Amino acid sequence: MSDIPKICIKRPVATTMLILMVVVVGISSLIRINMDLFPDIEYPAALVLTRYDNASPSEVEKLVTVPIEEALATVPGMDEMGSMSMFGYSIVFQKFHMNTDSNFNTLAMREKISLIEKALPEKAEKPMVMKLDLKAIPIMQVYVSGDIPLEELNNLVEDGIEGYFKRADGVASIDVMGGEKSEICVKITQERLQGYGITLQQLAQILMSENLNLPGGNIKHGNTEMVVRAMGEFKEIDDIRNIPVNLLDGSIVRLGDIASVEKTKKEKKSASYLNSNPAIGIMITKESDANTVQTSNSVKKQIKILQEKYPYLTFEIGYNQADFIENSIKSVANSAIVGGLLAVIVVFLFLQNIRSTLVIAMSIPVSLLATFAMMKYRGMTLNLITLCSLTIAVGMLVDNAIVVLENIFRLRQDENSAQIAAEKGSKEIFFAVLSSTLTTVVVFLPIALSDGLTGLMFSDFCFTIIIALMTSLVVAMTATPMFCSLLLKKGISSKYIRIGTKHYRYKYLPKFTSGIERLKEFYAQFMK
Repeated sequence: MSDIPKICIKRPVATTMLILMVVVVGISSLIRINMDLFPDIEYPAALVLTRYDNASPSEVEKLVTVPIEEALATVPGMDEMGSMSMFGYSIVFQKFHMNTDSNFNTLAMREKISLIEKALPEKAEKPMVMKLDLKAIPIMQVYVSGDIPLEELNNLVEDGIEGYFKRADGVASIDVMGGEKSEICVKITQERLQGYGITLQQLAQILMSENLNLPGGNIKHGNTEMVVRAMGEFKEIDDIRNIPVNLLDGSIVRLGDIASVEKTKKEKKSASYLNSNPAIGIMITKESDANTVQTSNSVKKQIKILQEKYPYLTFEIGYNQADFIENSIKSVANSAIVGGLLAVIVVFLFLQNIRSTLVIAMSIPVSLLATFAMMKYRGMTLNLITLCSLTIAVGMLVDNAIVVLENIFRLRQDENSAQIAAEKGSKEIFFAVLSSTLTTVVVFLPIALSDGLTGLMFSDFCFTIIIALMTSLVVAMTATPMFCSLLLKKGISSKYIRIGTKHYRYKYLPKFTSGIERLKEFYAQFMK
């Protein structure tokens, strides 16, 4: 194993081609790797949300929460279950064991809920089973406004504009909020109902039975066959007013004679405002495996198309997760670049040789690109956690290369051949560098492989550092000795830099060296 550096030194062309291959694969992976705000954290839990308007907490618990809890008690893999009953709402929370499949769990919950749906109150809405997923949070909020009535704008969004956003690449779902809708309100007092001898349930049944389109069969005439349908759905408000109502005494009255039938605005469940003006809010959620930034760019393209089609409307992005991701990535990337440059400068200050410094400068991007390739292979994303770990790893990336380079640099001062110095120097410290790297890897490995919430939160962080350390080890034992054997051929000097045939002496580096020497002397005297 310790002969690996020697093989790379003896075959510089093959080693260079392998390095170039790593660079190309790394750049390709960096371009195609998904960017997200956080890692793919899938906590094994789900909740069931049921709306039961105008019901007290005790009624919600008795009629909705308890039946749902009894149905979900037999779901396999369950660890804990809790519930909360509020005015008009029921929430049942279910936590599963860490090694279970969240998709299978939610599917099993939906099957159990479907069995007891008919036992729930009629006024209760259909229970919604939602998996706890950070990626289910909307990544964009687009607001639509214009000088038209809010109801007309809402119809325009739901009938046309919404479809454009659904066609955008990476979009999973669209939620429209803040609009207005009309409804027909039938008002009748309890006294009138009693006076005419009918109940509210009977009146509701009459409305439902009249508002139907029914198939009427087929009519054949020669070679022609026609489909017959009875069209009974309401088209105008007068159709509702003219509904015949049979009374107990056998007489018939119109619904409009005993009740007030009016067109009103439906009660709002949400409201959206843009610059203090009413607007329609469109919440956009991406697919779980989609790139947030690419999805955002695709939505922006659709907004441009919509702006041209509807010039009298205004489309504004109120929130865009991609902007935050890009800014965060730029900030962390700049920090990593600055950290890498500072590491190179520190190496130059102590070695005082530009060729040796170039070896370190080349090892950093090669190690980083190899890390990106492995991250892409593992299905990891470029997010705040992995970027922070890469920033920390930048300092570690150069550790192995510096140790190998310094030993080769020391031997090169005594040897006439850069190749021999590179072979001896890398072989001498091969196992020392290997053991040093593995001890650091072993520290992070248990956390990376741990179960539970710790593993979910810090797995990508630890794996990124482990990958970076292992790639830096490979680069330090392959590329660094090969680069040293080529770049240190013409000798080394810490007093001047050679460009072509000319030599330029360092002006300030000797002062730095003398300062370090004085510091060493002071420390030696202090220890005595």
